[in-house]
Amino acid sequence: MKFKICLLTCLLTMTLLALAYAQNFGTREDNMSYNGTRITYHQRPEFSQCQADCANNANCQGFTWIQAGTYNANDAAMCYLMSAVTGRSPARGHYSAVKTAAGGGAAYDIDWATAPTHLKLRGKYNQRFAFRCKANGAYTQIWGTDIYTDDSRICVAAAHAGLITKESGGTVAIEMLPGQARYQGSTRYGVESTGYEKYDGSYRFVR
Repeated sequence: MKFKICLLTCLLTMTLLALAYAQNFGTREDNMSYNGTRITYHQRPEFSQCQADCANNANCQGFTWIQAGTYNANDAAMCYLMSAVTGRSPARGHYSAVKTAAGGGAAYDIDWATAPTHLKLRGKYNQRFAFRCKANGAYTQIWGTDIYTDDSRICVAAAHAGLITKESGGTVAIEMLPGQARYQGSTRYGVESTGYEKYDGSYRFVR
């Protein structure tokens, strides 16, 4: 009887811990692999175990768990922890998530050359994504004002919108939008944006 009570208590504790860890992360992305700065990798039979490893590592910002047998029948399930997530790509048997940033958005660390098209975000209309832009960035060409083409560099557009500076960087959030018939060019905060005609994907910043 005592054994049964202990077993039930342990199972309940494990379930509550898994739920608590899950709240620290954005939505799980199935069949998606993250690219970035790797901290470590090791075998983990379950996705939830890999998630717990990331939750308990202060330097971990995201992880990818690879299902057993994804590449070869005898391959063990693997857990990859990352201190920075800079990109993502479709990959069968890969399951990924990033830690939730302050304010509730799942934040990716990106450089000033990264655009939504590099992260394959086109088509994720009305979905929001948060990004941390590094300090000491460089301006490159962008298109649009308030609404930008989805190949416009996120950090550069954020500086154009007055949300960050290239000297200090910062965290911003975007909302993906369908393509627009026209994009207005302008110069704001010392950043020049070019006008453009019809384009298939867009985004805007949200606060």
